[in-house]
Amino acid sequence: MRIRMVIMAVLVLSGAQAAAGIPVPHPGHPRLYVDSTDIPALRQRMASEGGVKIIERMRSLAQPRTPEEEVPVSERDFRYYFQMRGLTSKAELLALDYLTEGNAAAGREAVTSVLDSLKRTSYGKEKDLSRANGVMLMVGAIVYDWCYPLLTPGEKSEYVSQFIRISSLLECGYPFTFVESLAGHTCEWMIMRDMLSAAIAIYDEYPQMYRDVMDVITNRFVPGRNLFYSAGNHPQGSNYIPTRYSSEMFAQLILAKINGGEGIFSDDQKSVLYDIIYRMRPDGTLMPIGDDNPSRKRRVENYALPSMMASSFYKDPHLRWLYLKDSEVIAHSLLFDLLWNDDNLESRSPEDLPLTRWCPAPFGWMIARTGWDKNSVIAEMRITEQMVGNHQHLDGGSFQIWYKGSLAIDSGVYEGVNGGYLGDHCRNYSKRTIAHNSLLVIDPDEKFAYYKARPHKNKPARYASNDGGQRMTGPKGWDVAGSVAELYSDEYTVGKTLYHGFSDDFSYLKGNITKAYSDKVNLVERTFAFCNMHDDAVPAFLAVFDRVAAKNPSFRKCFLLHSIEKPETKDGGFVIRRTAGEENGMLTVSTILPEKVEMTVVGGPGREYEVAGVNWPNEIPGDPEAETGSWRVEVSPSVANGEDVFLNVIRISDAKADRNVKVKKADCGTHVAAVFGDRMVLFAKDAGMSDKVSRFRVNGERKLLVCDMAPGDYGIYRNGRRVSAAVVQDGGNAIEFSARKGEYEIKKSL
Repeated sequence: MRIRMVIMAVLVLSGAQAAAGIPVPHPGHPRLYVDSTDIPALRQRMASEGGVKIIERMRSLAQPRTPEEEVPVSERDFRYYFQMRGLTSKAELLALDYLTEGNAAAGREAVTSVLDSLKRTSYGKEKDLSRANGVMLMVGAIVYDWCYPLLTPGEKSEYVSQFIRISSLLECGYPFTFVESLAGHTCEWMIMRDMLSAAIAIYDEYPQMYRDVMDVITNRFVPGRNLFYSAGNHPQGSNYIPTRYSSEMFAQLILAKINGGEGIFSDDQKSVLYDIIYRMRPDGTLMPIGDDNPSRKRRVENYALPSMMASSFYKDPHLRWLYLKDSEVIAHSLLFDLLWNDDNLESRSPEDLPLTRWCPAPFGWMIARTGWDKNSVIAEMRITEQMVGNHQHLDGGSFQIWYKGSLAIDSGVYEGVNGGYLGDHCRNYSKRTIAHNSLLVIDPDEKFAYYKARPHKNKPARYASNDGGQRMTGPKGWDVAGSVAELYSDEYTVGKTLYHGFSDDFSYLKGNITKAYSDKVNLVERTFAFCNMHDDAVPAFLAVFDRVAAKNPSFRKCFLLHSIEKPETKDGGFVIRRTAGEENGMLTVSTILPEKVEMTVVGGPGREYEVAGVNWPNEIPGDPEAETGSWRVEVSPSVANGEDVFLNVIRISDAKADRNVKVKKADCGTHVAAVFGDRMVLFAKDAGMSDKVSRFRVNGERKLLVCDMAPGDYGIYRNGRRVSAAVVQDGGNAIEFSARKGEYEIKKSL
């Protein structure tokens, strides 16, 4: 009677989920990760050179740690168990032997040894360590599904009971008690890989787990991920893509196997890893974003797993190129390198890709490059429209520059003695605006409360440092957006892209980031104009134009630029070099506006991470190349005003290049221009868009970028004669053209 009721429940559930467009596990086994049609190809993969290496590595991991190997282990955290030493790797190999060769003895050994281990699995609910429970779920699901014909009815029942019990030990609980939708630990392996695997394995015996897991995936995870994917990026940054994006790829591949090759997420999913390609520096590491752990970003296996899965599933040759850059998959997912890696896929370098990449809302981020070789400039420009939080930083309007070394950097580091999540260095410095190349508006009385220290039992909240930067988002301060609807609420809205565009010569981006700050500001706008000079000696310039209006004229406004080495100030600007090892890049910064400024250099021993006179140090033991930064330049108006305009032009060159940079200002009536090399970049003097450019002079042949133009048809006049036309689209709002010496005027066509 009980069996009949279970079968009827399965049929009812299958019909309901199929009607809702949710894939339903097909009858029979295997159905987890592979099905019977995959076995011939799997055998071939195992016999290939790559497959043999994977199996050899798994066999090595299957050996228990020796007493000597245990000696240096100071903490058995989740990473200790993710290394898959002993039983977990051994069980995967035994189950694989039964799956591919029908070795019943191996299969039975896997069934009994894993069941015995499952009964003793209890790593608690501590946030990080509870992930070790998930590994046991995954391995148990593999054995259950692949060795299903060898299970007795009693063993099936015990496996189901243990899967339910162990799931309850995960941070999300089961039945679910805590699930984050857009960011957080529950958006990682535990649901999208571990519980989903167990749920598919035991679907015939206990369909409720699958229904519960799919409810979370389809209603909590899919909407936000598809939003991010449509914009070609991920809000959790370079250090967390290997975990969170990989988890999303697991759900995609697992469900595609039971759904005729169709995954649960949008196919735009593959676009996320293109951000990693564009961040790839010639030295093989990445230009960081968000919480970044330098020692991990240099480990070869970090991006191997997501790029292997995405390239193989989407048959994408550029992602295959990324995978082959660092192709050693991390231990806890090594089996999937054997199951899913498409060794026949073509690899294609990124040299045929555009040099500029744009990621629209909810991001508003751009990366511009001058090429893909060792002499390439990489410049990142960020507006940020919606703030998810968690491992995202308060860095709206910031930029980074790499050329023959890290020059304009994100300062601080998510690692070390005080740098972990919400540690002193983290909450007071590295996550904050002051650690980025952005803008400060310093209200000395502003308070920055954060949710981990909100008022509790009549005790006042503690506050993070007053860095003068952007507000902590969310109703409690430094919250994580809980849904797409909440992400687009006022609490998490921090900016708006006003326009953007790019060509062979220019990449430009303007945004309003007023909402990133508290009510201490009336207006904050930033415009970037990256100029590819197509010149080996001076390959690029970056012009940064800011309009900042404070509610109180006494609030100090600061343009920030961070560096690893000490800046050298000079009349009207400063110079930053990178001279470590073979690195020899240089930035020469010319401050055109305001005309009278104060330049303050902050940094050096005891002041590396200073905020309002207090240093928030962070030791990175054994990692002298962490690139955490030690210096910054603060550029502020000499005279207090309600509104100020900044125009800083950054020349990017080799450190040996001539430092007598001539960057000039030109008054163009409605616009102000920066003139350098063969370029001229114009910005509107007043807020908003302009429908004309007053008469201005061009001395010699130049390429022009005219920003802040209202949509419409325009005529370009030289010496009083119309010489060309331009059409400005809303969202583009700029005009590019080449000019010869003469008097110019731009007027809207009648």
